[in-house]
Amino acid sequence: MMLIGRTLLVVLMFAAAASSRVFGQAAKPPEADAKGGFVTVPSPITSVHAVRRQCEKLLSEGARTIVFDIQPGKSEYGNCLNLAQYVEGIKGARTIAFVREPLGGHAVMVALAAGEIVMSTKATLGDIGRDENAVREGMAAEYSDLAQRSKRPYRAIILGMLDRKHRVYKVTTARPDTRYVLDEELKALERDEQIVSKEVLIEAGQLGNFNGDQLRQIGLVAVTAESRGEVAELFGLSAKAAIEDVQVGVEWQPVQIRIADFISVLTKEYVLRHVQRELERGRNFFIFEIDSYGGDGNAGMELAEFIRDMSGVKTVAYVPNKAISAAAFIALGCDEIIMHPKAKLGDCGAMFVEGGQFHYVPEKIVSIFSTSLETLAEANGYPPTLAKAMMDKDMVVHEVRDRRTGRTTYLSEVDLKNAAADAYDQLRIVKPKGEFLTVNGKEALEFGLAQNLVESFDIVRELYGLGDAPVALVSPNWVDTMIWLLNTPLVSMLLIVGGILGLYLELKLPGIGMPSIIAALCFLLFFWSHFMGGTATGLEILLFVGGVVCLAIELFLLPGFGVFGFMGILLMVSSIVLASQTFVLPQSPREWQQLAGNLGSMAFSFACLFAFAYLVSKYLPHVPLLNRVVLQPDLAMDGAAFPSVTEANEWSDLVGREGVAMTTLRPAGRAQFGDRFVDVVAEGAYIDAGATVAVIEATGNRVVVKQVT
Repeated sequence: MMLIGRTLLVVLMFAAAASSRVFGQAAKPPEADAKGGFVTVPSPITSVHAVRRQCEKLLSEGARTIVFDIQPGKSEYGNCLNLAQYVEGIKGARTIAFVREPLGGHAVMVALAAGEIVMSTKATLGDIGRDENAVREGMAAEYSDLAQRSKRPYRAIILGMLDRKHRVYKVTTARPDTRYVLDEELKALERDEQIVSKEVLIEAGQLGNFNGDQLRQIGLVAVTAESRGEVAELFGLSAKAAIEDVQVGVEWQPVQIRIADFISVLTKEYVLRHVQRELERGRNFFIFEIDSYGGDGNAGMELAEFIRDMSGVKTVAYVPNKAISAAAFIALGCDEIIMHPKAKLGDCGAMFVEGGQFHYVPEKIVSIFSTSLETLAEANGYPPTLAKAMMDKDMVVHEVRDRRTGRTTYLSEVDLKNAAADAYDQLRIVKPKGEFLTVNGKEALEFGLAQNLVESFDIVRELYGLGDAPVALVSPNWVDTMIWLLNTPLVSMLLIVGGILGLYLELKLPGIGMPSIIAALCFLLFFWSHFMGGTATGLEILLFVGGVVCLAIELFLLPGFGVFGFMGILLMVSSIVLASQTFVLPQSPREWQQLAGNLGSMAFSFACLFAFAYLVSKYLPHVPLLNRVVLQPDLAMDGAAFPSVTEANEWSDLVGREGVAMTTLRPAGRAQFGDRFVDVVAEGAYIDAGATVAVIEATGNRVVVKQVT
């Protein structure tokens, strides 16, 4: 019996060892404060040298764990093969590939060369042969050999990711064990083993592509993680290990952009302009210094999502004092957050002012923002529940420990109630009901919202290994200052008033001169500044041009204040109002207030027009020098005094009568009918002074004439 027992023990030990060799992709228990670091594998992969230098430095410092953060993109097969061979050949350190974005093409080979693979649940891995019209025999052999050496149980899956000709099966045998085999291997397996079940994992004609959860279940991926911080925690690395020494690996070109005061659409466009300019200059390390109480939530979220989606660059939010409300959105959009210990982050409650008092925005709008904020945090590896709690004052957040993994996380009270009763140990409440989550630097570091604490920007430079390297500081230039000035409500209103009055004077006075130039300049500055400020688009400019064209048709081609005149004024007013805001129809109290302000500006502009028209008609003819530009008839008529203009209600008898144009009709002017002088409008083209005209219509105070040939 003792012999049988010992035999069974040996068999069980052998089986466990074999299982470990075949399916042993789970992460090993981490050592406390294990030495190691992260190495970014940039895209496209062009050489081994930068990665090699970084690895050699880590190894010289005693690193026992190297995590390769592989960036997605298209890379050449030869470069990927060289780097994969280097990674596979690293001795004395545990190599881990971290895939946090969809990874395809030959860059997958680098991940396969590492000892273990960690993936984000949102990432995918596969589609190796997507850029190949035909897979060469030597290429297939390299992938097959790599799989044989380091990922033998998954060789069929890897070849199914590479070549569309393969069909890959998942087979369960009677032993029982699970195997992944190709079409041709299945026949041999069916001959030698009893097959319990089989299913097609990758269909012929397709390339295998799997997400993190799928590959973890298969066994090719050790564990899933969403950020460098989580990976560092899983493998016992310090939080600082997640920050690379950029002097050795990728050669960063840093730039610092300050975001301060009120966050608005102008702020967003200012940052976007300078980011695009710095990208063109080759900058790839952006430090956003944020010190703001917030502002426009839409602008802040759009800027945060833009920063989140920047690829091939590193983004860091440096918060020396505060990043509140919309400013917190921007910070969470960056790859990493560095804070002063006493700085504040959070309090994203959306509010508006009405009747001189602050009010919270409706729940419908809050839910949209909180969902976007949660998604933003998930994308960059920050605790999504804590991010959402910054905006939801009614949410209660618990700190809990997962009983299965031992990891600490944060759950809302609702999520905790929906979880299995024995899934978590409750540790404490980190946010009670009735307040927005706001954390200082120390709390942000504890909760995983910040990566490090610093006392000054000099320590930020030291932390990222920038040394004495120059960090370009972006500051507003004269163009930014002009855009800001022209977008202020007062200056915008003055531009509108100037443009409208210029158009009126040009129509009132003969010839195209200074008034038209002033009007064109005012409207040009208005639309340029609002286009650069982010509120105007090509649509508003087209509407304005369309309005001008309609007015021109009304005045010069089809005289008479009718459809074209009304449409022209409507299009011009609509374009100016829309160019002053970022929405078409208001959806929130703040947008209603903004629309009311824009309509008020237009009403004031037209009031100025009416007042100016009255003053011009009453006083301009009596002002020396200026009275020369007013349309007047020739008074030298046998020395007789100029007769008074006939009243409007007496003009109906003029229909059919002929007279003489006393001024050039452009198309408005003055004509003489017997001893009566009347303001008239020409039908069609201009009529020269002295030409014979006939009245064809007299309605109210409007007399229309045509030239008699």
